[in-house]
Amino acid sequence: MFGFGKKKPLTREDFDGAAADVQERIAAGDYVGAAQAASALRKATEANNGPNTVLCAEARMLEARAALTLGDHDRARELMCAACEIEGDDDVTKVRLDNQMHYGDLLSELGELDEAEVVHRGALDERRRVYGKEAPEFGYGAESLGTLELRRGNFEQAADLARLAAFAFRAGEANKLDAALILWMLAEKSRDPERNVLDTLDAGDRQRVLDAVARTPAYLFVDATIDLRWEVYEALTDEEQKLACLKSIASHSDALGRTEDHDRAMHLVGSTSVGSTSVGS
Repeated sequence: MFGFGKKKPLTREDFDGAAADVQERIAAGDYVGAAQAASALRKATEANNGPNTVLCAEARMLEARAALTLGDHDRARELMCAACEIEGDDDVTKVRLDNQMHYGDLLSELGELDEAEVVHRGALDERRRVYGKEAPEFGYGAESLGTLELRRGNFEQAADLARLAAFAFRAGEANKLDAALILWMLAEKSRDPERNVLDTLDAGDRQRVLDAVARTPAYLFVDATIDLRWEVYEALTDEEQKLACLKSIASHSDALGRTEDHDRAMHLVGSTSVGSTSVGS
C-alpha cells in the first residue's frame, strides 16, 4: 500500500484502493497486517481529509472490522462510535445512519442491550425522517431494532417492528422481505406459543415464509444460535469443545454472510492458544 505522508486529501480512488488492500488482507487471514493497514488509512483520512468526513467515517468502520478479527471489541466499539459522529447534509446523514445500525448491532452482540436500543431507536427515528416509513432503508433499521427487542423478550414491540420492516421491504428489497416476515412470525409465536401465527398472513406472504424456511431450514434461528455460541465459547474450559464451538460459529456465520463473526472465529481457530483465548479479550 502506498504511503500517506503528504498533507493532501485522499481521493475516492486512493481511498478505495487502500480499503481494498485491507479487505484482501482480512480475506487472506492476515489480520494483524489488515489492522495495521486500516489504522494507517484511518490516520491519513483524519489528517488529510478531516475527522468529520464520510471517508474518515468509512476508514473508522473498516478499522473496526479489522479490530474485530483480532477480538479487540473495545477498539472496534470506540471506532464505530466515532464513525457515528459525522455531521452534514442528507447524504452524510445516510452514511452516519448506516454506521449507527452497525454500531448498534455490535453493542447487541456484546450484550450491551440497553445502549444498543438507544442507538437503534435514535437511528430509526431519523431514518423515518430522512427516508420515510415506506423505504427499504427504513426497513433495515426497523429489522435491527426488532431483532434486538425479540432478544430482550419484548415480543409485541418486536412483532410491530418486524411488520413495519416487511412493509418497507416490499418497496424494493424482496430478498429482505422473507427475513422480516420470519422475524414477525418468531415474535408473534414467542408472544403466544399456542397461536397459529401463519394464519395471520395473507396467502402470498404465508407461501413466502413456507418457501423461505424450506430453502434454509435454520434461517433466522441460526443468527440466535451464533450469538448464543459465542457465549458458550467463552464459558467453555475444554479446549476441544472450544475449538468445535468456534468451527461451528465459522461455518454458520459464513453461510449467513456474518463476515465479522466468521473472520473472528477463523482467527481464533488458527491461534495457537485457542484454549486460553477469550472472544471478549
